Amino acid sequence: MISFNAFSQTQVFKAGNIITKSQDTINALIELSISYDKYVRYKAIDDQTIREIKVSEILSLKTPYNVFKNFKTEGHERLFRESVKGKFLLFENIEMYNSGTTQKIGNMTWERQDSKYTYIFITDSNEFVLRKKKDLEKISKYISKCTEANEILTSRSFLMTQLAEVVTNLNRCE
Repeated sequence: MISFNAFSQTQVFKAGNIITKSQDTINALIELSISYDKYVRYKAIDDQTIREIKVSEILSLKTPYNVFKNFKTEGHERLFRESVKGKFLLFENIEMYNSGTTQKIGNMTWERQDSKYTYIFITDSNEFVLRKKKDLEKISKYISKCTEANEILTSRSFLMTQLAEVVTNLNRCE
């Protein structure tokens, strides 16, 4: 029987930098990911040895495709990907976890993974953690001022994964 994770990735490293909490900059080849759990894997530019740094030691991380910033939520530090820039910022974290469900086709078994999204909405003076639709009440005073953003948010079919579209529209209104 063959068993594998449908979301497993091959190792791809690209040039980037890591800013540590002690303000050191590590210029390296960083393993690309949409989400980092406890460690970030990287290689020094002149050495192919794979190293790891704890997420809790990182202030920010930049790859050619994404910028991540460290935020503490639910007592854990996580790297959140910057998904919207502007007067209002939006960062997102995708936490992958095993759902406990498997699917079998022939002699192959897939373990299903689910994801949990957490967002950080930042204004000039506040940070809001958003996980569920009910959390959007925290930022309603900003969104109610923008018709386009409010229409998306109040649509019956609104999903939290559309929050980037809402914040992008909100920035256009400002």
